Amino acid sequence: MSNSYGTSGGVANYVRQYTHAGAFDSTTLPTETAVNAWIGQVSAMVNTGLAAYGFSIPVTQPDAVLSITSTVEQLVAELCQAANSAGRFFSDRALQAGISPWKAIRSDVQAWIQASAGGLEALGAARTIESNEVRIGFRDSDSTGQPTAPIFQRRGFGNQFQDWDQSPSPAQGDGWPDGGGNPGG
Repeated sequence: MSNSYGTSGGVANYVRQYTHAGAFDSTTLPTETAVNAWIGQVSAMVNTGLAAYGFSIPVTQPDAVLSITSTVEQLVAELCQAANSAGRFFSDRALQAGISPWKAIRSDVQAWIQASAGGLEALGAARTIESNEVRIGFRDSDSTGQPTAPIFQRRGFGNQFQDWDQSPSPAQGDGWPDGGGNPGG
């Protein structure tokens, strides 16, 4: 679990009612082994998502680690509640909708990463590449190396490029509706 964030003790702080004297052990529900496994699984989801956004894994910047740890421990605490027939995963609404706790956690992790990626980078978390989520791909040549034309061009959307550094020709006018430099026509 070297790439994991959080501890069973950190999770216990959120759900003390399921611990013995503030700690999980082999007789608690869930057990310490289960809690540690969930920490590893949720951390793996976080690392997978962060890697997709170009972050080096594991994240080591101290403030970023605290933020990630808090998120992982809170999500694992919700799994502890579910193990005890409580919490958001055990609500009537969730049960009727058939919401899988793991699917909900994946969604929560993805939303958290999308909301936090810029902040993690600003804190100094190592980011080796830009996210595929925010990068616009393009090709300027085909598989044989021949130049290609863009699929979409400005003209196709009614956008005409005007070179503002050149004086307009008399046929073009000055670009204003009245042709005399008055935007009001």
